[in-house]
Amino acid sequence: MKRYLYCYNTIVSFTNPVGNHQFLIRCQPVLGEYMSVEEEHLILPPTYWKHHGTDTFSNRLVYGGNREPHQSMAYVSTGIVSMQPYKIHSDSLPISVWLQPTRLTSLHTPISFSLSAEMSCMEKAESIMHYVNGILTYIPHSTDMDTTAQDVLESCHGVCQDYAHLMIAICRQYGIPTRYVCGIVEGTGETHAWVEVFEQDNWYGLDPTYDHKIEYGYVKIAHGRDAADCPVSRGQYNGYSNQQTQINVTLKEI
Repeated sequence: MKRYLYCYNTIVSFTNPVGNHQFLIRCQPVLGEYMSVEEEHLILPPTYWKHHGTDTFSNRLVYGGNREPHQSMAYVSTGIVSMQPYKIHSDSLPISVWLQPTRLTSLHTPISFSLSAEMSCMEKAESIMHYVNGILTYIPHSTDMDTTAQDVLESCHGVCQDYAHLMIAICRQYGIPTRYVCGIVEGTGETHAWVEVFEQDNWYGLDPTYDHKIEYGYVKIAHGRDAADCPVSRGQYNGYSNQQTQINVTLKEI
């Protein structure tokens, strides 16, 4: 077992005052399975009302708002988790959910890929992970939330979200159940994306950006069919203003 301190900081700034600001955020670790939350704190400005809930995929949500005019919103999610090797038992959703292409994970034509019939799902998925990592170049800010797996395949560059979407698209073409995951990886930076692969009633983590199977050092926040199912934040407000969001996350073994 390993223990980690995590900290997720977000500052949202507006160029002009806004009102009736409503938000929905996913910034807390999943509960149970490979990871136990020993201690957690969620800090929001006292002017914001908030509620807790879950979405269709049982991801933890915090939603709320502030009706008064304001020009910023900041929140912090921090705590301590203890971690076993990455393995998550199957949930109640049918596996067929994780085999269907989505708008972000559809490919126009099948990719010719040499996979032996004797290979397990994990062995096939790891081969696909190595392939994706080998053909893509990581270029920060080169894509956006609407970039599809087909776009990434054609451009051969992207960020962690794009690596995950392309790997998921290929895996699903070969009948391998996969899902998109967002969370925090050991170190300092922004949120990260990776893939979970289903085999023998369990989900295992693979990271195509770093090209390895996940054991420790990854705090899962949410999963879905693709990134559109589990954005870390979403909101709306009244007013004419430009919005800027700064995110900084830290995960350190203790």
